[in-house]
Amino acid sequence: MTEERVQTIRILEFSGKKEDWNRWSKTFVATTGIKGYRRALVADKDEELPTEEMNLQASNDLLFSFQDDITFGIVDEATSERFKEGDTRVAWKNLKVNFEPNTGAAKVQLKMEFQQTILEEDEDPDDWINKLQLICRRLTVWGAAVSKDDMMLHILNHLPTTFETTVEICEDDLTKGTLTLEILRERLRTKYRCMKMNDSVKTDSVVLYTRQFKGMCKVCLRKNWTQGS
Repeated sequence: MTEERVQTIRILEFSGKKEDWNRWSKTFVATTGIKGYRRALVADKDEELPTEEMNLQASNDLLFSFQDDITFGIVDEATSERFKEGDTRVAWKNLKVNFEPNTGAAKVQLKMEFQQTILEEDEDPDDWINKLQLICRRLTVWGAAVSKDDMMLHILNHLPTTFETTVEICEDDLTKGTLTLEILRERLRTKYRCMKMNDSVKTDSVVLYTRQFKGMCKVCLRKNWTQGS
């Protein structure tokens, strides 16, 4: 990759939310690798210290990424004897402590969040499954990975009754060992779209019936009444 293209790589802004940290942090580290200053954040060996130029570039990109006071302050206040104006490696460690609390209590809380996440009646299954996958990624980082079978079982057990037929088919395939998360997601997506189309057709039918009504209006006692007449 040419130096000009490297310089145009955009640094994504971090929302400041813990649920967004895992994806954003991995993207940021990957970006630092392409730009050539990954060592300013992490090192394979402790003796691999970053240069002053690397540290400055990483620090600037971090500050541009954070707009909320808390994360900006974590970076701005991180200093060391080597980099008195700001040490990016120290800042990165402090950010990880803040957004990656590797404690038993945090794992329990996140597992409870996973178990209590259900698909609401009018919620898009794709959006819901994405939320579950985000929680699972965080649990994996904390050493409490959720298996694909457990993920599918949770999905099947936390759907509204409108998905009852789809659940029965999927449970049968899960028993046979032929169900995958991708197949399950596609079936739920198809069912959701069908329900939305049926709702739309019912609404159109009601509107059409109302416009074609030719009986006597019980309110104004007019015959051959139509809406708007």
